[in-house]
Amino acid sequence: THATGSLPMNVVCSSALRTLKKIDREKNTDYYHTLETYIKADCQPVLAAKALFLHRGTLTYRLKKIQAFTSLDLEDSDTILYLNLSLRIYELYQ
Repeated sequence: THATGSLPMNVVCSSALRTLKKIDREKNTDYYHTLETYIKADCQPVLAAKALFLHRGTLTYRLKKIQAFTSLDLEDSDTILYLNLSLRIYELYQ
């Protein structure tokens, strides 16, 4: 049984992740994976950039775009915790 019980994923998980997936599909971008990697790298830009094979400046640019699209505060620890949990729930459902 999943930790969310019978609640639908769209009720439990961050709507920002759905927004990023939609933008990625429409614009052929990689924002969802960028955010996922950044969070899995404990929000350390150098580690995330290495994992994504990007220049740190490119990662910073993408993170700013993500913030603009979603209004997420990627400096807020509660936001990061919620995104991390949402990403894990998405993984469970896939």
